[in-house]
Amino acid sequence: MGKFLDGVLNRFSAAFQPAFWTFTKTSASTAFEPGAWPQDLLVTSDFVNTVLQSDNEPLDQYLRPVHWIVSIKYKNTISCVIISPHEANELMPLIRGNRKVTLHIYTPRLSLSNRSLEDLAFCAIPAVSKLWVAPSLAPQINLFAGQLYLRDAWEYFALCRFLGLSYKPPPEGVTVAVDGYVQRCSRMIFRSIYGHPKTGSCIVLLPLFENPSVFSDNDPFHIWTSRFVLGELSFLYSEI
Repeated sequence: MGKFLDGVLNRFSAAFQPAFWTFTKTSASTAFEPGAWPQDLLVTSDFVNTVLQSDNEPLDQYLRPVHWIVSIKYKNTISCVIISPHEANELMPLIRGNRKVTLHIYTPRLSLSNRSLEDLAFCAIPAVSKLWVAPSLAPQINLFAGQLYLRDAWEYFALCRFLGLSYKPPPEGVTVAVDGYVQRCSRMIFRSIYGHPKTGSCIVLLPLFENPSVFSDNDPFHIWTSRFVLGELSFLYSEI
């Protein structure tokens, strides 16, 4: 705990695991590919272990919601760990005044009337400066937590790039499946043009519009998750 509060995060400790590995204890385990998902976003064992699991019993109904996140600043990098409410309560007195560790309040945006908390600046402990920039792991946090609404078209495009999905007519040499997923044989070309897709084939995006590029960069729209079965996402998006 001392090293943790000093900004040193031991990723190999049994106290942590990659966030998306949580789904290996759910009904999605048969389709889930642990090696296909990034492992930089972590959760604690206390966050994951909510109830005692009997043999072959999926924990779909016992997944803990994401509400507390600790960011650890080490040199020029910021790591994020999702923790349980109990851990947040225990760590809060120790984190106050700490310059290397920050406790953040978070909740996924499930309604347009809800405020977006993905920048992790709201009621942070200690308070973040006006120059605070949301960690690069924010898209992973939103995806893991089940956020339903995106802020703008740019965030939608970034999500598509993260998942390895084509959001515009593919360029020459890129093979795209009927569900919009970029084929493995085309990923090198895809990375050079759109960025690096970081996940495997367990995520599916089903857009309603044939050409999402009809939106301008500033057009607000949201993504509504019609189905989230822990390994398969079916998105329906519409203009607000």
